[in-house]
Amino acid sequence: MVTLDRPARDRLFEIVSAVPSARDDSLVGVLVEADFESNTARLRTTGGQRIAISFETELADRIQEGLRRQLEFRGEVSSDPTTLEARSVNLRSIVRADQLVMGFDAGDFWAPGEIDKLATEREIRRVEDVDTLRDREASDEEVDRLLGALDEM
Repeated sequence: MVTLDRPARDRLFEIVSAVPSARDDSLVGVLVEADFESNTARLRTTGGQRIAISFETELADRIQEGLRRQLEFRGEVSSDPTTLEARSVNLRSIVRADQLVMGFDAGDFWAPGEIDKLATEREIRRVEDVDTLRDREASDEEVDRLLGALDEM
């Protein structure tokens, strides 16, 4: 077993908490508009987000073909550091998006009682007292920060 002192834990926490401002990724959505003079477009994701896209002239024909179609847009995605939501994409490629079929309506995921049903099937007991999950080595201040962050979600 390894024990980390407070400064080491704080350094590790800072490393894992750092949010990259941009990374290679992909987004799926529908191009709702494009400006071929400024090489920009606007994407609406399946979740309703509006994402700004910038593209090189070589991709202009693909952008034109992709208007009003659901596609996958790959490139350097910049995200809001607070919400982690994508804000813009520096586009590198466009590919046809495959629609995954799950066999149930999207709303079924949030149906009440499903967690209890799954827990019963897996013979998992529900945690009644959150205090049983507490890390005994964590300070009261650390626990308060965690609970505060959970309240903000």
